[in-house]
Amino acid sequence: MSVPIPSHVSASAVSLSATATAIRSACTGFSTTTALTKAEADARRLRNEARRLVRKLASLRAQSAAADACALSQKVAA
Repeated sequence: MSVPIPSHVSASAVSLSATATAIRSACTGFSTTTALTKAEADARRLRNEARRLVRKLASLRAQSAAADACALSQKVAA
């Protein structure tokens, strides 16, 4: 009995990662150090959020696999 992984969790991780990359790319031509620093900080936060979502997705998949194994062992025991 698998626990479905919401598609928005996976899509959010991909979207945040793409946004972080876009911010970094857009700011490479800036000569203003402050603007670049802020954009880099924003990009770093977005990358960290994307990593957090990917870890959460992996955790949900592991929980789903554990639930499947438990359900299977109960069926075998029955």
